[in-house]
Amino acid sequence: NDFDQLTAVSDYNFSPYRGFKFVGKNRIEFNSKKFALTRSQNLPRLCRDSGSFTIHRTKSLLKYNRKLPKKTTYYFIDKYRCIDIDTESDFKFAEFIFKYFNKQVKL
Repeated sequence: NDFDQLTAVSDYNFSPYRGFKFVGKNRIEFNSKKFALTRSQNLPRLCRDSGSFTIHRTKSLLKYNRKLPKKTTYYFIDKYRCIDIDTESDFKFAEFIFKYFNKQVKL
C-alpha cells in the first residue's frame, strides 16, 4: 500500500482516558476531567505502540525525522502476544503468559 510507515500496535489493558496523575506529594486527580464520569465501555478506543517493530520508507524517515507521518498504518498484535518488559514484574507476567499459551497448545 501507499504508506510511509507501518507500526505494530496493541490494545491498552485499560483506557488511558481514565488515568490519574499525581498532584503534589499525596494526592491524585483524573488526568482528563472530560472523561472522569464516562463509563470505560463508552470511551474512544486507543491503541499503543507495541514496541515490536516499525517499518519506514527511507525517504519518509529522513523527511519526518522520527515524527509520525500522516500516511501511517498499523499491524495489530494481541496484547498478550506483545508484553513490554521494563520491570521484574513485567518479566514475571511474560513468563506466566508464555506458560499459559504453551499449556494451551499442548492440549
